[in-house]
This record gives sequence, C-alpha cells and structure tokens, in this order.
Amino acid sequence: MPASTLADPLCEDCSHPITAATAVSTVEGEKLCSDCAAEVPRCDECAAHTREPRVTVHETYLCSQCLIGWQRCTDCDRYTREATAIVGGGDACEQCGDNYDSCADCGNRATDTYAVDSRGRVCDNCQEDYRECADCYTLVPREETYCESCGDNHNPSHSRVHDWSYKPTPRFHGEGPLFLGLELEIKIPRGVFTEAVDTAVDDLGKAGYLKEDSSIRPCGFELVTHPVWNLLACNDSFGAATAVLSESEQLVPAWLFSPRGKTLFLDWLGEATHTVASHKTILGRYRDSEQARHFMQILGQNPEFVRLWTSSIRVAYGRNTSDLLHLLDPATDEPASYSLSISNVTQTEHVLLVTVIRKPYSGPPLQHPLPSSRHASTTRR
Repeated sequence: MPASTLADPLCEDCSHPITAATAVSTVEGEKLCSDCAAEVPRCDECAAHTREPRVTVHETYLCSQCLIGWQRCTDCDRYTREATAIVGGGDACEQCGDNYDSCADCGNRATDTYAVDSRGRVCDNCQEDYRECADCYTLVPREETYCESCGDNHNPSHSRVHDWSYKPTPRFHGEGPLFLGLELEIKIPRGVFTEAVDTAVDDLGKAGYLKEDSSIRPCGFELVTHPVWNLLACNDSFGAATAVLSESEQLVPAWLFSPRGKTLFLDWLGEATHTVASHKTILGRYRDSEQARHFMQILGQNPEFVRLWTSSIRVAYGRNTSDLLHLLDPATDEPASYSLSISNVTQTEHVLLVTVIRKPYSGPPLQHPLPSSRHASTTRR
C-alpha cells in the first residue's frame, strides 16, 4: 500500500503552494504567500496584516485586535478611546460631540434640546422636570405657571409687600456704635408667593420689612432689615465698657460730644477731631443713606461738632493700633491707654471682632484732681 503524503498548503488568495515557513498570517486567520500578503494593509499599531483596518480619530489604521477597548463614533465612523454618549443618539467622538447642544441640567450632549426659561436648553430626559408656560411653549419649572416674559403680565402682589420706593424711618436695634442693615433679594415660586410673604413678615416682626423688586425673576421680593449690631460675646472688661455706652442710648459720636464724653476722654479734642475726620470719610460714601441722615440730624445740633466739621477738610481712614485711646477706667476712675482694632471674622463682614488692649497710661499730662466718670454718670442719671 503506498504511503500517504500531505499536500503543501495553498495561498488563500492566489492558490499557489506555500510552506509553513513562507506562509504569512492575517489578523483574520488567512494564510497568504508573501506576494499576496504584500497587498494586504498592515495595522499601524502591531504591524500585522489585516483585511479590515479601521480608521481612528488620530487618522491611524488599526486591526480588530488593537481596537479592543475602543468605540466607534456613530457620526464619522472613526474609532476613539473616549466616546460621549449622546442622549437620543449613539456614541460620538470629541470632535463630533461638539456639534450637539449640552443639557443645562445634566450636562450631557443631546440630539434634541428644548428651551427653558432663563436657563438655556435641556435634553429629552430632563425636560420631564418642566412644563410648558401657560401662555407660550417655553419650558418652566413644574411649580411655575408662566415664563419670565409672560410672567410680567401675571406678577402676584401682596398687601404686606411694600412698593419698591418705600423707605421707613430706621429703627436702630442694639447699642451700636456700628449699625448694619441687610438687603436680601429672595426668589420665590409663584405658587407659594403668598405663603412665603406671610412667613417672612411674621418671622421678621419689627426687625425688617419686604419691598417689591422687579429685577427678581420670575417672582420674589426684597427683604430689608432695620440697622442692627448685636453683641454676640465679650469678656468682663468689655462688658463693663459697653455698659457705659448703653447709658447714652445714642450714637457713639454723640456720646463723645456730650458732657459725659468730655469727662471720660482725657484727650477729648484729639478724639473729637479724629472722629469728625473719619466720619467725613464714611459719610462721603454713604451720604444718601438713612443712617447718614440720622447721624447728621443728631450731631448737627451740637455746636462743637459743627465747629470741627466746618473748620477743616481733613479726612481719616480707620485707626492705627498705635494711636491709643486715653480715658478714665469706667470702673475705677484710673487713667489708662488702650489700643483698639476692628477686624472681620467672616468674609461677608457680618461678624466683627473688636479688640481693646489696656496699656499703661501714656496720654497727655494729667490735671489734678482728675474728673470722676462715676460722678458724671450719677449726675446724668
């Protein structure tokens, strides 16, 4: 019986015989002769022959093995390592993804987006959180009825919200010397406007009031507080000093120009001159405020204040900590000098830290006998 022999493999392209040593394999598993393999493209990554190279976003051509982990852009048919899922569409490369609008709510790219009142556009998924304006097709939050434009014809009103020009006489709360007022713009959904107004007014009480503000869209009001400075915390020494201030029930400058202030401050003229100069700076900026008018109504009746105000154009900005205060200790009537600094505790300037450090007396020569601050206090009462 004759021995069987294995036939040489044939090139799958030209059918010429090839040997195991000369055969060239493609990524798809074909066996080709060297001439036919030369006509087959190579992968730019692994250099293997491949019948179906795919172009990438980098303009390179890769085989199916090297493209594992890559994604095909459904717009340009190129492959990319970082594809973006398009809401309502397929996956897009970075370049093609820029052709789609971004949803203002979720940030995803989308084939279709819809205009939302004052908020850009949203995708199909996010539009379920909105409804159409009752007067037009613009989308508005579900708790709203009208868009900003149409809402101008349907603005709610309330008897407890004052006209925008309302300016009552300020009510000063606290002991001063600095009084701060807050103006807060509050945006309110139309559906709960009445409830919000009643809640704000009831909680505010006499501390503030509400005003109209047409700049708040789509609906809202401005909350305004009366001037206030509340003492949050202090040590015993500061408490004793503020007890003296509280007896005046006036602005600190008015107290300085009172007979009691002249008794307490041992360098009264220097302090009075600095106070006038620093308040010229403050009133230059806030001259149209209610507090400025209140200040001038009180101090404008004091002849010595008027004399110092009109006799000089000097202005002062703040106070150097080396510029000491010289006055009698309210508790002991002993002369002392103090360094004073005021700094912000928060970036919003809502909380101020007042630091007063007592030092040995270094003021002007003392007169004997010294005036008694306690006697002045008793006389005033």
